Amino acid sequence: MERLLQRLDSLLAPLTRAFPRIRSMHRYPPGLREEVAALAAAIDLATAPLTESQQARLNELADATGQVVSEMNGILDREVPELNRARSGQPRLAPGPAIR
Repeated sequence: MERLLQRLDSLLAPLTRAFPRIRSMHRYPPGLREEVAALAAAIDLATAPLTESQQARLNELADATGQVVSEMNGILDREVPELNRARSGQPRLAPGPAIR
């Protein structure tokens, strides 16, 4: 169970901006969620087609999102059933369908 939680933590960590417990003056880089939101806002505000840099960034973010989805589906397909087998006779996790 601890291994699964650590794997989920490591998967979710890069998705959002890290905020320290103590406020500091350092700026933390945006996570995937903030990057997607910023690009979506830039695209929504424009009336022209995507620029080359916006298209390139969109492709990069789509690839990064695909990697996260693939890893999460791997956890759902491999780790959760393994945990359920190890916990036979106890409440089980029902992961639901794969993320698309």
